[in-house]
Amino acid sequence: MRKTLELLAVTLVVALVASGQQKKASDPQRINTVATQHDWLDYLSGASAVVLAVIGYFGVRYAKRTLDNIERQANTMEKQAADARAAALQSTGIAQKAADAALMQANYLVASERAWLVIAPINKEDAFLEPNTVLPFWWEIRNVGKTPAKLIETQAMCGVHEDVPSLPETPGFGAPIELRERILAPGGSMRFFTFCSKGFTLPPLSPSQMPSLKNIVALIAFGYVKYRIVVGCKDQPICESGFCDHWFAGDPKKPIEFRPKLDTPAIYTKHT
Repeated sequence: MRKTLELLAVTLVVALVASGQQKKASDPQRINTVATQHDWLDYLSGASAVVLAVIGYFGVRYAKRTLDNIERQANTMEKQAADARAAALQSTGIAQKAADAALMQANYLVASERAWLVIAPINKEDAFLEPNTVLPFWWEIRNVGKTPAKLIETQAMCGVHEDVPSLPETPGFGAPIELRERILAPGGSMRFFTFCSKGFTLPPLSPSQMPSLKNIVALIAFGYVKYRIVVGCKDQPICESGFCDHWFAGDPKKPIEFRPKLDTPAIYTKHT
């Protein structure tokens, strides 16, 4: 493009000069007849044409240079805009990573400082199966966290089984024991009890309904506690802990000792 403009300017100069010379050569009679004082006008006209051609040539070059500068400035501004967009995206990514790291740290601090409640059966040395006697089932709630908890409710169930049954998909309980947001301090515990039931049915057995000792194969117990944590959470969401343990009948002289039932569905033993 630049070479084309330069060639155009040179052609214009040559054309203007040739035009002046042609005009002068094509009118010889006028040179002989017109007074000498008018000759300088022809030279002035030719010189003016040359000056205009030179001015046009340099004008074209200046215009081309101006266009080149504008193009360079536009390219520079476009590159700067692209760099700014890239920097903004990078800054956004860095800010998002920082926010994620801060949230992770906050969650870690809450998890390490909050109340954690565990619930489990109480194994007593004097707990034996006896004929025509309904066995009470005890469980304990303990705060193993670092801050207090507000207790909401709890309940448990212990079934007497004459075989080894499969657990229901979801645990079933009677009416919960309402605890009305009673505070349980770190390291503190509370105990509760109920009476055993026939299988997974309610209500608890009466002494006359108790199966014969020789027919009892296992005891299966499960329960839960709901509570609120009081640190790190503005809205204090409801948390829950559960358990599911069992005991297989054997020597009648051996006390009942519950152990974790490892094949329990996760809904029975969730901790939130």
